[in-house]
Amino acid sequence: MVREELIDARAIDGVSVMHAFAFEARIPRVVFGAGSLQHLAREIDRLGAKRALILSTPEQADSAHRIAEMLGTRAAGVLRRQ
Repeated sequence: MVREELIDARAIDGVSVMHAFAFEARIPRVVFGAGSLQHLAREIDRLGAKRALILSTPEQADSAHRIAEMLGTRAAGVLRRQ
């Protein structure tokens, strides 16, 4: 997300002055490694969500369905895309 705070653009000694701005990076959180799936419900809670949609490639569909089963009612479904 970029939040821009505009100022008057003017030239100082023939050099244009750039608009001032503030940049806020929203870096995603990545949790990985052996046993990471056992913390999935905690990560859903951390995001303030009630349910999660499991995204999958066709080749990973079996794993995605196992994750959905593991989450139970916290799984919003499985979406398979190529």
